[in-house]
Amino acid sequence: MVRHQSEGSPMLLAVEIARPSTLAADWLRRTHAYAALGVGAFWTLEPRHAVLSVQERLDGQRFWRTIEGDAVFEASVPFPVRVVPSELSRSVVR
Repeated sequence: MVRHQSEGSPMLLAVEIARPSTLAADWLRRTHAYAALGVGAFWTLEPRHAVLSVQERLDGQRFWRTIEGDAVFEASVPFPVRVVPSELSRSVVR
């Protein structure tokens, strides 16, 4: 989790590694919970299939996208980062 420096401020980013058996239920429940808490972005990695699901809040609206395999995801908020799902998945799935 990434937060502002001040205590009590909303999380900027939550990142989770999904369990295949609970992926759908967890995604729906956590998406709504994080949105209600004002979390800026929520990323879920499903390592077996190298899929990164991204939910972001921009200008008061929520946007979702899915990045798969060797596709590159580049974020600038809350910090610049480059993520390739297949590379992350190799480090998780053994």
